[in-house]
Amino acid sequence: MKNLSVKKAIKENMFTKSENINKFSEPRDTVHKGFTLVTGTNNDIKHDSVKNMLVDSCSKTSTIFIDTREMLDSNTIDLISSHPLLDGKVKTIDVYKDGIPVNLFYADPEKTDEEKVIDLFDVCSSIYRNPDPDHMEMLHEGISVYIENLDDFTDCSVYEKARIEEMQLLEFLSQAVLYTTNDPFLHEVHYSIEHDLGDCGMMNNSWANIIQYPGPAYYININSGWRDSALPIADMLLASLRNARKRNHDIPIDLYVNDIADLNFSSTGSIRKIINESECLNINVIGISRDYYSPATPVGQIMASAEKQFFLFPTIKSKEYVDSALQISSGDEWPFIDILYGDAILKEIVHDSHTGKNVATVCRGSLKNYFSLRNYFGFND
Repeated sequence: MKNLSVKKAIKENMFTKSENINKFSEPRDTVHKGFTLVTGTNNDIKHDSVKNMLVDSCSKTSTIFIDTREMLDSNTIDLISSHPLLDGKVKTIDVYKDGIPVNLFYADPEKTDEEKVIDLFDVCSSIYRNPDPDHMEMLHEGISVYIENLDDFTDCSVYEKARIEEMQLLEFLSQAVLYTTNDPFLHEVHYSIEHDLGDCGMMNNSWANIIQYPGPAYYININSGWRDSALPIADMLLASLRNARKRNHDIPIDLYVNDIADLNFSSTGSIRKIINESECLNINVIGISRDYYSPATPVGQIMASAEKQFFLFPTIKSKEYVDSALQISSGDEWPFIDILYGDAILKEIVHDSHTGKNVATVCRGSLKNYFSLRNYFGFND
């Protein structure tokens, strides 16, 4: 196909690739396989794009969509589920009404006590945006004592045991939060950790029962009843998922996270760990964001590593970051000015068979047709 600049419309309604469309000056030797990014402030365009991506995912992997902003309503879920490729496979879980779909504090009996402590510590510490070493040590010690005394609950029913364990860990969390002085975010969500998380309840379920193929695609809505408290619950849910995938990662997962930039990208954050370990966890993360962020920030650094980046319509405030990512010079016309509904500019890392290296290419077209073509020709990342 004819080679064109990114600032011109490339064959309408179709994505194209070329070895010399905006080739970047420093090809990478390795490709980060675990993060696909979709940005854009126009909700209608983003909404339509995500629907097509979900259909593409559900036809070939186990799919989990974690939403902290209630991006998809029930009508949209029904519309996606009715797609011929899905056959009604989308299952909605409203955390506020149905409870958290898995036991966040599950201690795998097949793991050693040391491994159990690490898993539970990762879940509980995942909410800390600015972790204090002293409080992290206190939390770790409390969980260690808890794991050492699990046999104290052997005479309880399964339900009672799960509830006692849950409340003990919530107490560790509450105490750690209460005495944290350098993390304003945690002070704001203290009520949600101590009350909302305890009141909403957890299903006595495991990720093994959710991650199945063929099986339902899970849309987990965390935001219908809360505001900021949705974020720590999402962080803990992702930490729990990571723990489960350490041991069993045979089934590939496409993990969608809406407003991914709001999650905890610090050293204790679960989303950052999942992205960095995506290959061994067999998880492909599709992060959906309202905008693009500076590579100097933790979330911007992760965004810059994405194998595929779909730019829908970034805001003017992020223009310089987008220009840098797409290698657009100051003299070029900004390619988003005349972008059409459902269109996107795609930056994709592809393997150059001539040089044996991975290079970045940029092209433009309709996301809907991009995924339709991929399904038709049997492409499978």
